[in-house]
Amino acid sequence: MKDLTQNPDLRQRDVPDDYFGDWKWREGVAELMVPIIGTLYRNGINIMMYGQSLVNLSPTAIMKRTDLLGKLKVMNFLSLKLIHF
Repeated sequence: MKDLTQNPDLRQRDVPDDYFGDWKWREGVAELMVPIIGTLYRNGINIMMYGQSLVNLSPTAIMKRTDLLGKLKVMNFLSLKLIHF
């Protein structure tokens, strides 16, 4: 069996020492994404993640959507692995 730790899709984030600081940092990154997504959308480019648009979302909604999609991706991968064994 292959070493799954080398696959970036399967790596788990380390547990932060400072949960609030980690949340604020990720929220800041999402806040930086909002104007970029809006500018691209006005130029005819719709930013989508796994078929869901990120246009007109708040930073918190972007964070929730990316977290949810990350969890779904891991669950789908694990279910495919169970089917193949």
